[in-house]
Amino acid sequence: MDRRQFLATGASVAVLGMAPKFAMAQQAQPDYYPADYGKIIEGSRAEGEVLLYSIMDDARWTPLFDKFKAHYPWIAIKNADLAPTEVLQRYMSESKAGSDTADVLNMNIMSSWKQLADAGELADYKSPEAGHLPDWVPFANVYPTALDHHVIIWNKKIISDADAPKSMEDLVKLAKANAFQNQKLTTYAVHLEPVGYLLSHALTAHHGEKAWQWFETLGPVTRPEASGGLMVEKVTVGEYAGAYLAPSGPVWKALLQPGRSDILGWSYITDGTPVLMRAAGIPKKPKHPNAARLLLDFMLSREGQIALADSAPPVRSDIAQADVSANAHTYSSLVDVVGEKNVIQADFAPGVVENYDAFVKRWRAAYKV
Repeated sequence: MDRRQFLATGASVAVLGMAPKFAMAQQAQPDYYPADYGKIIEGSRAEGEVLLYSIMDDARWTPLFDKFKAHYPWIAIKNADLAPTEVLQRYMSESKAGSDTADVLNMNIMSSWKQLADAGELADYKSPEAGHLPDWVPFANVYPTALDHHVIIWNKKIISDADAPKSMEDLVKLAKANAFQNQKLTTYAVHLEPVGYLLSHALTAHHGEKAWQWFETLGPVTRPEASGGLMVEKVTVGEYAGAYLAPSGPVWKALLQPGRSDILGWSYITDGTPVLMRAAGIPKKPKHPNAARLLLDFMLSREGQIALADSAPPVRSDIAQADVSANAHTYSSLVDVVGEKNVIQADFAPGVVENYDAFVKRWRAAYKV
């Protein structure tokens, strides 16, 4: 029996008086869930709500929240939509003051998760969904929920379909052939934007000196920006011929607008697509611990990730493109294009902390900024 049968089956069993109340919940879960998971469900009934601190607004969460409430209608979800740095700051401030605070945290800054893990601020909870997720996070009790892909984009009025770049090597060849009609490319300003550092550093960790050769060729024809959204807009209007290591979210959102697909082209980076991770966890003393576990597990479940696919690309490898809408993008669809070896986990690339100063100095020399 799967989750979708939970309410109807549970109600029928209760009416017929055929089983204890814990047994109803136990039967409703996937077979890899622990036998006593029903106790968590029953415990959540008295709690009645769960508070989430996240980096997404209610509109983007709604498909997942609606599915969750179909299974657990007695749990009200409250979401605080915060900036990435605010999630940790608000939680730590409230926790230190002894105030009520989040039951579940969802954020995309791995240094924030490290701070929580080092401070012992995370609840010791092993999600039954853990075995269905990539083992990329080196902190216990932190689980990947989605991936942010970074891609190549170009203005189709400037770069022809025949020259459409699908890789860093393609961009280098175009740069050497002066194919940008004397217009520059753009990318993240590594010395100004931490995301840019993570992405560019990940390429060098993956490719070594070859990546530095790419940067040294592309640097003179690139004007870096500090904002991914600006990259997309400036490529669209033709201020730039294209961008690399651009965030996919603003690209895919822009392509939903009428006429944008006639102007804006995009591709995964076939010789190495860096991805950044969004993750979730439960703080050490949640006010609603059972509801928190249910919400976390549902975020990580196949059903929950499919529900959220239009807002956050699923991290599970068992979700195919056919499982989601035409506007969604999955880990599996990325692997189909670039291959597993060319999916680069940027958050935890070797040397990412230790190499910062030397890397930025060399990168600035290549880009002349």
